[in-house]
Amino acid sequence: MSAGFFGNFLYPTLFKQDPRYFRLGGGGFRHRFGYGLVQEFVCHTDSGGRAFNTSAVLGAFTSGSVSNFYYPSDDRGFKLTMSRSGLAVAYATAGNLLSEFWPDIKRKVFKKK
Repeated sequence: MSAGFFGNFLYPTLFKQDPRYFRLGGGGFRHRFGYGLVQEFVCHTDSGGRAFNTSAVLGAFTSGSVSNFYYPSDDRGFKLTMSRSGLAVAYATAGNLLSEFWPDIKRKVFKKK
């Protein structure tokens, strides 16, 4: 929940970024797969350009830091925070890939008769 708040609302507002994933939808598998991976780290800006996705990355690390408040003192620390943040970035990247390829999978697997 905190990753969504920080990464999709607070930081994008402050940095004037649009961290949403925009599906490519065309081209070869390797090109689309690479695009899906990169989009977690590159975003659109309010001025129409492209920039490092500070909002998503900083949102993941802020969320990882905030989650330390929920754990006992033995389960806190820099290493665990980095682990949680890395997982958040990995899950977001997996979500991007799912967004990219799900329409194709759905069309091929669930053909309507």
